[in-house]
Amino acid sequence: MSPSNPFNTLLLAAPFPKELIQAYHIHRTNRNADQRTLHLTPTFHPTCDTILHGLITTKAPDLRNCLVLWARPPPHIISLISEIQSRLSRFIHDSDFDCIKSHWNNTSSDEVKLSRPCQGAFYTPRPIEIAGGTGESGVWWMPPTHLHMTVLEALHSVTTEEVNTAISKLPHGVNDLQEITDSLVNGARQKVLLTSPRVGFDGSALAVGFIPVYEEDLGKGEGEKTKWYSYHHLRRDAWDEANKKGLNVQSRYVVPSAHVTIMRYVSEDVKFVDGLERWMKGIEEVNEWLEREGDGVKWDITGDPKGLVWRKGQLWYGGGETVCP
Repeated sequence: MSPSNPFNTLLLAAPFPKELIQAYHIHRTNRNADQRTLHLTPTFHPTCDTILHGLITTKAPDLRNCLVLWARPPPHIISLISEIQSRLSRFIHDSDFDCIKSHWNNTSSDEVKLSRPCQGAFYTPRPIEIAGGTGESGVWWMPPTHLHMTVLEALHSVTTEEVNTAISKLPHGVNDLQEITDSLVNGARQKVLLTSPRVGFDGSALAVGFIPVYEEDLGKGEGEKTKWYSYHHLRRDAWDEANKKGLNVQSRYVVPSAHVTIMRYVSEDVKFVDGLERWMKGIEEVNEWLEREGDGVKWDITGDPKGLVWRKGQLWYGGGETVCP
Protein backbone atom coordinates (compact mmCIF):
# COMPACT_ATOMS: atom_id res chain seq x y z
CA MET A 1 0.00 0.00 0.00
CA SER A 2 1.30 3.44 -0.93
CA PRO A 3 1.85 5.56 2.20
CA SER A 4 0.77 8.66 0.26
CA ASN A 5 -2.63 7.21 -0.55
CA PRO A 6 -5.06 9.08 1.76
CA PHE A 7 -7.46 6.12 1.92
CA ASN A 8 -4.78 4.02 3.60
CA THR A 9 -5.01 6.02 6.81
CA LEU A 10 -8.31 4.50 7.87
CA LEU A 11 -7.46 1.02 6.58
CA LEU A 12 -4.31 0.98 8.70
CA ALA A 13 -6.17 2.32 11.75
CA ALA A 14 -9.13 -0.06 11.27
CA PRO A 15 -7.74 -3.21 9.62
CA PHE A 16 -10.60 -5.51 10.66
CA PRO A 17 -14.09 -5.47 9.14
CA LYS A 18 -15.95 -4.58 12.34
CA GLU A 19 -13.59 -1.66 12.98
CA LEU A 20 -13.99 -0.23 9.48
CA ILE A 21 -17.77 -0.61 9.54
CA GLN A 22 -17.84 1.07 12.94
CA ALA A 23 -15.80 3.98 11.59
CA TYR A 24 -18.39 4.57 8.86
CA HIS A 25 -21.22 4.27 11.37
CA ILE A 26 -19.62 6.66 13.88
CA HIS A 27 -18.84 9.23 11.20
CA ARG A 28 -22.40 9.53 9.96
CA THR A 29 -24.00 9.29 13.43
CA ASN A 30 -21.78 11.99 14.92
CA ARG A 31 -22.13 14.20 11.87
CA ASN A 32 -25.92 14.09 12.03
CA ALA A 33 -25.89 14.79 15.76
CA ASP A 34 -23.59 17.79 15.33
CA GLN A 35 -25.63 19.12 12.42
CA ARG A 36 -28.91 18.73 14.30
CA THR A 37 -27.54 20.86 17.12
CA LEU A 38 -26.38 23.47 14.61
CA HIS A 39 -29.70 23.49 12.76
CA LEU A 40 -31.65 24.16 15.95
CA THR A 41 -29.63 27.21 16.98
CA PRO A 42 -31.65 30.45 16.75
CA THR A 43 -29.32 32.02 14.18
CA PHE A 44 -29.17 29.09 11.75
CA HIS A 45 -30.06 29.52 8.10
CA PRO A 46 -29.44 26.99 5.32
CA THR A 47 -26.44 27.71 3.12
CA CYS A 48 -27.60 28.63 -0.36
CA ASP A 49 -25.78 26.95 -3.23
CA THR A 50 -25.33 30.17 -5.18
CA ILE A 51 -24.04 28.49 -8.34
CA LEU A 52 -26.99 26.12 -8.50
CA HIS A 53 -29.32 29.01 -7.72
CA GLY A 54 -27.81 30.90 -10.65
CA LEU A 55 -28.28 27.93 -12.95
CA ILE A 56 -31.94 27.73 -12.02
CA THR A 57 -32.88 31.40 -11.98
CA THR A 58 -30.68 33.09 -14.60
CA LYS A 59 -28.98 30.13 -16.31
CA ALA A 60 -25.63 31.56 -15.24
CA PRO A 61 -22.94 29.10 -16.33
CA ASP A 62 -21.20 26.71 -13.95
CA LEU A 63 -17.54 26.95 -14.95
CA ARG A 64 -16.30 24.16 -12.67
CA ASN A 65 -15.20 21.12 -14.65
CA CYS A 66 -14.22 17.78 -13.16
CA LEU A 67 -12.98 14.30 -14.03
CA VAL A 68 -14.57 11.78 -11.70
CA LEU A 69 -15.21 8.05 -11.29
CA TRP A 70 -18.85 7.53 -10.36
CA ALA A 71 -20.86 4.58 -9.14
CA ARG A 72 -24.36 4.77 -10.62
CA PRO A 73 -27.09 3.39 -8.33
CA PRO A 74 -29.05 0.42 -9.70
CA PRO A 75 -32.84 0.66 -10.17
CA HIS A 76 -33.79 -0.61 -6.70
CA ILE A 77 -31.57 2.02 -5.04
CA ILE A 78 -32.95 4.75 -7.30
CA SER A 79 -36.47 3.68 -6.37
CA LEU A 80 -35.61 3.75 -2.66
CA ILE A 81 -34.11 7.23 -2.94
CA SER A 82 -37.19 8.43 -4.81
CA GLU A 83 -39.34 7.23 -1.91
CA ILE A 84 -37.03 8.93 0.61
CA GLN A 85 -37.28 12.20 -1.32
CA SER A 86 -41.05 11.87 -1.47
CA ARG A 87 -41.30 11.38 2.30
CA LEU A 88 -38.98 14.33 2.98
CA SER A 89 -40.85 16.60 0.58
CA ARG A 90 -43.86 16.48 2.91
CA PHE A 91 -41.98 18.72 5.33
CA ILE A 92 -41.35 21.43 2.73
CA HIS A 93 -43.93 23.50 0.89
CA ASP A 94 -42.67 22.23 -2.43
CA SER A 95 -44.75 21.54 -5.52
CA ASP A 96 -41.49 21.10 -7.46
CA PHE A 97 -41.19 17.53 -6.27
CA ASP A 98 -44.13 16.60 -8.47
CA CYS A 99 -41.86 16.93 -11.51
CA ILE A 100 -39.41 14.44 -10.01
CA LYS A 101 -42.19 11.93 -9.31
CA SER A 102 -43.67 12.50 -12.75
CA HIS A 103 -40.33 11.88 -14.46
CA TRP A 104 -39.74 8.73 -12.42
CA ASN A 105 -43.24 7.38 -13.03
CA ASN A 106 -42.99 8.05 -16.76
CA THR A 107 -39.60 6.36 -17.11
CA SER A 108 -39.85 3.15 -19.11
CA SER A 109 -38.71 -0.17 -17.69
CA ASP A 110 -36.08 -0.45 -20.44
CA GLU A 111 -34.59 2.87 -19.43
CA VAL A 112 -34.49 1.88 -15.75
CA LYS A 113 -32.81 -1.44 -16.48
CA LEU A 114 -29.83 0.33 -18.03
CA SER A 115 -28.70 1.44 -14.56
CA ARG A 116 -25.87 3.44 -16.16
CA PRO A 117 -25.47 6.74 -17.99
CA CYS A 118 -23.93 5.66 -21.28
CA GLN A 119 -27.06 4.87 -23.25
CA GLY A 120 -30.81 5.46 -23.24
CA ALA A 121 -32.95 8.47 -22.47
CA PHE A 122 -33.17 7.71 -18.74
CA TYR A 123 -29.53 8.65 -18.22
CA THR A 124 -29.47 11.67 -20.48
CA PRO A 125 -29.36 14.46 -17.87
CA ARG A 126 -32.05 17.06 -18.42
CA PRO A 127 -31.45 20.80 -17.98
CA ILE A 128 -30.94 21.62 -14.30
CA GLU A 129 -33.93 23.97 -14.10
CA ILE A 130 -36.22 21.29 -15.55
CA ALA A 131 -34.77 18.24 -13.83
CA GLY A 132 -34.84 19.39 -10.22
CA GLY A 133 -37.53 22.01 -10.14
CA THR A 134 -37.60 25.81 -10.01
CA GLY A 135 -36.20 26.10 -6.50
CA GLU A 136 -39.01 28.44 -5.42
CA SER A 137 -39.39 26.48 -2.18
CA GLY A 138 -35.70 26.98 -1.42
CA VAL A 139 -34.59 23.43 -2.29
CA TRP A 140 -33.56 21.52 -5.40
CA TRP A 141 -34.18 17.78 -5.55
CA MET A 142 -31.58 15.61 -7.28
CA PRO A 143 -33.57 13.79 -10.00
CA PRO A 144 -33.18 10.06 -10.67
CA THR A 145 -31.30 10.77 -13.90
CA HIS A 146 -28.55 12.54 -11.97
CA LEU A 147 -28.06 10.32 -8.89
CA HIS A 148 -24.49 9.16 -8.34
CA MET A 149 -21.87 8.25 -5.76
CA THR A 150 -18.38 9.67 -6.18
CA VAL A 151 -15.81 6.89 -5.90
CA LEU A 152 -12.83 9.03 -6.91
CA GLU A 153 -12.38 12.68 -7.76
CA ALA A 154 -9.41 12.87 -10.13
CA LEU A 155 -9.79 16.55 -11.03
CA HIS A 156 -12.21 19.16 -9.73
CA SER A 157 -13.01 22.82 -10.32
CA VAL A 158 -10.79 23.20 -13.39
CA THR A 159 -11.38 24.27 -16.98
CA THR A 160 -12.63 22.08 -19.80
CA GLU A 161 -9.20 22.34 -21.39
CA GLU A 162 -7.46 21.10 -18.25
CA VAL A 163 -9.71 18.03 -18.09
CA ASN A 164 -9.19 17.20 -21.76
CA THR A 165 -5.44 17.77 -21.48
CA ALA A 166 -5.20 15.43 -18.48
CA ILE A 167 -6.94 12.67 -20.45
CA SER A 168 -4.87 13.25 -23.58
CA LYS A 169 -1.63 13.02 -21.58
CA LEU A 170 -2.44 9.49 -20.43
CA PRO A 171 -0.30 6.97 -22.36
CA HIS A 172 -3.38 5.45 -23.99
CA GLY A 173 -5.94 8.18 -23.39
CA VAL A 174 -9.47 7.06 -22.60
CA ASN A 175 -8.38 3.41 -22.80
CA ASP A 176 -6.33 3.95 -19.64
CA LEU A 177 -9.44 5.10 -17.79
CA GLN A 178 -11.28 2.00 -18.96
CA GLU A 179 -8.37 -0.15 -17.76
CA ILE A 180 -8.67 1.43 -14.32
CA THR A 181 -12.34 0.52 -14.17
CA ASP A 182 -11.71 -3.01 -15.45
CA SER A 183 -8.95 -3.46 -12.88
CA LEU A 184 -11.27 -2.44 -10.06
CA VAL A 185 -14.12 -4.71 -11.17
CA ASN A 186 -11.92 -7.72 -11.94
CA GLY A 187 -9.62 -7.15 -8.98
CA ALA A 188 -12.42 -7.19 -6.43
CA ARG A 189 -12.33 -10.80 -5.28
CA GLN A 190 -15.59 -10.25 -3.45
CA LYS A 191 -18.79 -8.36 -4.01
CA VAL A 192 -18.32 -4.76 -2.93
CA LEU A 193 -21.54 -4.27 -1.00
CA LEU A 194 -23.14 -1.30 0.74
CA THR A 195 -26.18 -1.41 3.00
CA SER A 196 -27.99 0.38 5.84
CA PRO A 197 -29.14 3.56 4.03
CA ARG A 198 -29.75 6.63 6.18
CA VAL A 199 -30.38 10.29 5.47
CA GLY A 200 -27.46 12.53 6.37
CA PHE A 201 -27.48 16.32 6.27
CA ASP A 202 -25.56 19.51 6.74
CA GLY A 203 -26.31 23.17 6.19
CA SER A 204 -26.15 22.93 2.41
CA ALA A 205 -27.51 19.53 1.34
CA LEU A 206 -29.04 16.15 2.14
CA ALA A 207 -27.63 12.77 1.15
CA VAL A 208 -28.37 9.09 1.58
CA GLY A 209 -25.36 7.39 3.16
CA PHE A 210 -24.51 3.70 3.23
CA ILE A 211 -22.31 1.38 5.32
CA PRO A 212 -19.95 -1.32 3.98
CA VAL A 213 -21.10 -4.93 4.31
CA TYR A 214 -19.02 -7.77 5.71
CA GLU A 215 -20.09 -11.30 4.83
CA GLU A 216 -17.70 -14.21 5.15
CA ASP A 217 -19.06 -15.96 2.06
CA LEU A 218 -18.55 -13.09 -0.38
CA GLY A 219 -15.64 -14.72 -2.24
CA LYS A 220 -16.34 -15.05 -5.96
CA GLY A 221 -14.63 -18.40 -6.34
CA GLU A 222 -16.31 -21.39 -4.72
CA GLY A 223 -14.22 -22.59 -1.82
CA GLU A 224 -11.81 -19.66 -2.07
CA LYS A 225 -10.64 -17.89 1.04
CA THR A 226 -10.37 -14.20 0.31
CA LYS A 227 -9.57 -11.15 2.36
CA TRP A 228 -12.42 -8.74 2.93
CA TYR A 229 -12.68 -6.13 0.20
CA SER A 230 -14.86 -3.13 1.02
CA TYR A 231 -15.97 0.07 -0.66
CA HIS A 232 -13.11 1.84 1.14
CA HIS A 233 -10.62 -0.65 -0.34
CA LEU A 234 -12.14 0.06 -3.75
CA ARG A 235 -11.59 3.78 -3.33
CA ARG A 236 -8.01 3.16 -2.20
CA ASP A 237 -7.30 1.05 -5.27
CA ALA A 238 -8.97 3.55 -7.59
CA TRP A 239 -6.61 6.21 -6.22
CA ASP A 240 -3.58 3.96 -6.74
CA GLU A 241 -4.54 2.87 -10.25
CA ALA A 242 -5.32 6.41 -11.39
CA ASN A 243 -1.99 7.71 -10.15
CA LYS A 244 -0.14 4.83 -11.78
CA LYS A 245 -1.68 5.83 -15.10
CA GLY A 246 -0.40 9.37 -14.70
CA LEU A 247 -3.37 11.23 -13.23
CA ASN A 248 -2.45 13.57 -10.41
CA VAL A 249 -5.46 12.70 -8.26
CA GLN A 250 -6.91 15.63 -6.33
CA SER A 251 -9.42 13.90 -4.06
CA ARG A 252 -10.95 16.31 -1.56
CA TYR A 253 -13.21 13.91 0.28
CA VAL A 254 -11.62 10.84 1.87
CA VAL A 255 -13.62 10.51 5.10
CA PRO A 256 -15.47 7.22 5.78
CA SER A 257 -18.61 8.02 3.83
CA ALA A 258 -20.48 6.38 0.95
CA HIS A 259 -23.24 8.78 0.02
CA VAL A 260 -25.53 9.96 -2.76
CA THR A 261 -26.63 13.60 -2.63
CA ILE A 262 -30.42 13.86 -2.93
CA MET A 263 -31.21 17.53 -2.23
CA ARG A 264 -29.51 20.94 -2.13
CA TYR A 265 -30.56 24.24 -0.63
CA VAL A 266 -30.89 27.08 -3.14
CA SER A 267 -32.05 29.72 -0.68
CA GLU A 268 -31.50 30.77 2.91
CA ASP A 269 -35.26 31.14 3.22
CA VAL A 270 -36.57 27.59 2.81
CA LYS A 271 -40.32 27.04 3.02
CA PHE A 272 -40.27 24.45 5.79
CA VAL A 273 -43.60 23.14 7.03
CA ASP A 274 -43.77 24.13 10.72
CA GLY A 275 -40.14 25.25 10.84
CA LEU A 276 -36.70 23.72 11.26
CA GLU A 277 -37.55 21.68 14.34
CA ARG A 278 -40.23 19.81 12.41
CA TRP A 279 -37.78 19.37 9.53
CA MET A 280 -35.25 17.76 11.86
CA LYS A 281 -37.98 15.53 13.27
CA GLY A 282 -39.03 14.61 9.75
CA ILE A 283 -35.52 13.47 8.88
CA GLU A 284 -35.45 11.40 12.08
CA GLU A 285 -38.75 9.77 11.13
CA VAL A 286 -37.46 8.85 7.68
CA ASN A 287 -34.34 7.35 9.24
CA GLU A 288 -36.46 5.37 11.68
CA TRP A 289 -38.42 4.02 8.72
CA LEU A 290 -35.17 3.12 6.96
CA GLU A 291 -33.93 1.33 10.08
CA ARG A 292 -37.09 -0.78 10.07
CA GLU A 293 -37.43 -1.35 6.33
CA GLY A 294 -34.11 -0.55 4.67
CA ASP A 295 -31.37 -2.39 6.51
CA GLY A 296 -31.76 -5.42 4.23
CA VAL A 297 -31.19 -3.31 1.11
CA LYS A 298 -27.84 -3.96 -0.56
CA TRP A 299 -26.02 -2.20 -3.36
CA ASP A 300 -23.39 -4.24 -5.22
CA ILE A 301 -20.99 -1.58 -6.49
CA THR A 302 -19.09 -3.91 -8.85
CA GLY A 303 -21.98 -6.22 -9.71
CA ASP A 304 -22.49 -4.54 -13.07
CA PRO A 305 -19.23 -4.16 -15.07
CA LYS A 306 -20.59 -0.85 -16.37
CA GLY A 307 -21.91 0.39 -13.04
CA LEU A 308 -18.64 2.28 -12.54
CA VAL A 309 -18.32 5.11 -15.03
CA TRP A 310 -15.82 7.89 -15.73
CA ARG A 311 -17.49 11.26 -16.24
CA LYS A 312 -16.16 14.67 -17.17
CA GLY A 313 -17.50 18.20 -17.37
CA GLN A 314 -19.85 20.09 -15.07
CA LEU A 315 -20.63 17.25 -12.69
CA TRP A 316 -21.60 18.91 -9.44
CA TYR A 317 -25.31 18.39 -9.97
CA GLY A 318 -25.20 15.09 -11.82
CA GLY A 319 -24.56 16.48 -15.30
CA GLY A 320 -21.51 16.21 -17.51
CA GLU A 321 -20.78 13.53 -20.06
CA THR A 322 -19.58 9.95 -20.04
CA VAL A 323 -15.95 9.28 -20.93
CA CYS A 324 -16.19 5.51 -20.56
CA PRO A 325 -17.50 2.88 -20.64
